[in-house]
Amino acid sequence: MDVVRQTNIVPDETIFIDDNELNIKKAEEVGIHGIVFKNAKQLKEELEIKYQIQV
Repeated sequence: MDVVRQTNIVPDETIFIDDNELNIKKAEEVGIHGIVFKNAKQLKEELEIKYQIQV
């Protein structure tokens, strides 16, 4: 994925949030963690439970 090279991100340390499941799958193919956005409550819960990120 060009964005990984262009931005020098570390895929395993990156979370990509999008409402399009296909975009999430593409991000995950290169090692980026992905969350399909459905609503704010769901996103907050996933960030806190899955990634231990307090929002």
